[in-house]
Amino acid sequence: MDLIVENMGKSRKEAEQDFQKSDTYAFLWLAKRNIENAHPIILYRMFNSELKAKPIDEEQQSFIDFMADKTIELITQNNNWGREKATKVFKSTRVYWILVHSGHNLDESSPEELFDMFKNELSIGNLLPSSTLKLTY
Repeated sequence: MDLIVENMGKSRKEAEQDFQKSDTYAFLWLAKRNIENAHPIILYRMFNSELKAKPIDEEQQSFIDFMADKTIELITQNNNWGREKATKVFKSTRVYWILVHSGHNLDESSPEELFDMFKNELSIGNLLPSSTLKLTY
């Protein structure tokens, strides 16, 4: 909260209210991440980028819905999970957060790439695509 108050010129009460209404806050609770132990600078950057994001238009929302739906299909097929579990788990990941908040940065990605990033996030905590991880490690 201190970073929001300092950098955005909000009162502490306004900062708390705005943050608790944000997707960043919802993401942390959905993912069962402990907000008290989360790094404040990372939280501030996520929240700040969320506030600066342009409103999603109909075309962008259709893209997000399509990519999420196809990625969830891949999750259900490859993990033998029901759609409800696959949706809940996918929507609690950083991959999904990036999809929703990236603007057009993922326009050239495919559901298969998102699924690969999802698998890596769950298995090793790193959401880079496998091709990049092979070059890195």
